[in-house]
Amino acid sequence: MADETGGRIIQPVGHSSITEPAFHAINWLFVAICTLAYLVRVYIRYVSFRKLTVEDWLMLVALVMHNATAIIAQLFIRHIFVLEAAERGDYSVVDEHFFDNCLRGLKAFGSTMVLTITGITIVKVNFLIFFRRIGRELRWFSVVWWGVLIFVLGTGASQIGMHDFKCVFSDADYIFTLNCTSNEARAKNYFNAIFSAAVDATSDALILVLPTIILWHARIERRKKILLGFVFGLVALTIGVTITRGSVSHDVYQTRGDEQGKEQSISWTWFWFYIESSTAYLVACIVNFRTLFVQRNNMSRERNEVRLRREQLHRSALRRGWLAKAKFYHDSVLVETCKEIEGSWSDTDETLHLENRLPVPASGLMTVDFGNDENWSKAVPPGTAQSQAISLQSLEPTHAPRQGV
Repeated sequence: MADETGGRIIQPVGHSSITEPAFHAINWLFVAICTLAYLVRVYIRYVSFRKLTVEDWLMLVALVMHNATAIIAQLFIRHIFVLEAAERGDYSVVDEHFFDNCLRGLKAFGSTMVLTITGITIVKVNFLIFFRRIGRELRWFSVVWWGVLIFVLGTGASQIGMHDFKCVFSDADYIFTLNCTSNEARAKNYFNAIFSAAVDATSDALILVLPTIILWHARIERRKKILLGFVFGLVALTIGVTITRGSVSHDVYQTRGDEQGKEQSISWTWFWFYIESSTAYLVACIVNFRTLFVQRNNMSRERNEVRLRREQLHRSALRRGWLAKAKFYHDSVLVETCKEIEGSWSDTDETLHLENRLPVPASGLMTVDFGNDENWSKAVPPGTAQSQAISLQSLEPTHAPRQGV
């Protein structure tokens, strides 16, 4: 329908299923959860390695983009809800500033789409780098890894490139006319929504192939297999959210005969993009720990437990007061727990038992433990020149050593 000034068209809206207060509540809830998840991840990583990895910096960039979309939504989502109120027939919200405010809301929506898609792509690259560290010794793993990386980057760029940003960054005379409200324009929006969800879900599924290859060639305990099954279920949840984001658009863009179709609710699309990015971010913070994929030697664990008990007895005898107890708790409990989660012990036997792995050349370094006498014992056949030399070295002197004058 057209308003009374300028012949501008306000399309009916469909699937407006979230209120503004609920949007803001969920918005800041995920900001708090994602920020806390990243801080815990960085704390564990720094305690274990005393440095951050490339994945941690990538996740920091993704967190900045995630929280930036939340701030933009807080400032401008109200203009989108006002626009959708008019699209539902409530023209009491239309005033002299209506279209200017709508343009601000649409520009904010376009900006968050770019930030969200870019942030999700960065999270996926974080997954890929992490799995490459673990499975780089497997045959054909690098070939599969590079193929998935190219697909992820290509689909991320295509999702941004296929969006019709003229209908969010142009002026009111272009957006609220047939340029963005015709059946052809709506059909294009529908195709873009389905394409975005399809390639996004496909890239998530391809990323799952990498840990599947690793676990297929690994021998780990049943408890970790169950835990990894739960983690992979979280990734499947991300795929489900992506599919839901695309499927809610199907009936909105359908037309029957001469009946005019409806536009997808911008607030609803905004909401599902935000849910997808938040879910992907949280799953990435949970999965990126090597201990899920490694097998720890039980004897090494027992040695660590003995060492911890000795340190506890020693420090409890030397320190008193709540500050000392807090520091001891941090050093002996939190730090060791972080290393257990991260899988980065310095004195334990921790391996990923892989089959069909690439051959690793022997080290050229001499590894001799001078504190272990067993390294020096060697069975020498009797009667050989080497055994005779050893026997000569063991002879006692027949005369006393000469005394100094």
